[in-house]
Amino acid sequence: MQLAIYEVDSISETSECPGDVERDSSFQSTGKAISPENLTDAIASCSTAVGEICSHLSGRVQSAILGCVPATSFDYRIYLILRDGLGMREEQVEVFRAIREMYSAKDSYRRIPNTYLRLRHPTVLTPSMWRASSRWYHALRPVEEFFFFTRHGAILWGNDLRQELTRPSAADVIRSAAIAVSDLRNGIWGAVHDRRPRQLADALLGRIPALWLLLAQSTHRHFVG
Repeated sequence: MQLAIYEVDSISETSECPGDVERDSSFQSTGKAISPENLTDAIASCSTAVGEICSHLSGRVQSAILGCVPATSFDYRIYLILRDGLGMREEQVEVFRAIREMYSAKDSYRRIPNTYLRLRHPTVLTPSMWRASSRWYHALRPVEEFFFFTRHGAILWGNDLRQELTRPSAADVIRSAAIAVSDLRNGIWGAVHDRRPRQLADALLGRIPALWLLLAQSTHRHFVG
């Protein structure tokens, strides 16, 4: 795990997309950015436990931030950003050991329920990886999350590092949206098959309209409803 983080961190420090930036174009917002109705509940469901583990690792972690896929209500995820200059071995091992102990405890699901979270376990990033996160994306993590961070991202503990994020290029937004569209069928089928009505509602009432606005009208949607 530590070796993988080291490799990704090295890539993040040097990754640049000057061609995309030069051809960049702005995307419009859909009026006032209204936060998801359950944002307060999502924060309350995990903030205490996340705050405790971050306080325990205060010399290792500098921030814990709650993100979410725009236009959804049950696709939140927790990000832990390590402090600058953290050693590759012992210090990172301590972070992952503390996370494993907390999530393997008997009361883990009571302290951090999966009611609102797409992933219960936090995503651990180095500062370089955090700053570059607006340039990486996949089917389950669209680059549009940048817009949620800037408008609604909740600081669960520590420093507010949202200003360090770089606005994604137009090319990255389109590529990310295309990947999300191609995975919609898998997500809908999985929600139906696994009887996850919340995720099904997110896809039908949230992501599909948001992706249509993005691809058809170059408009990104910050909220559900």
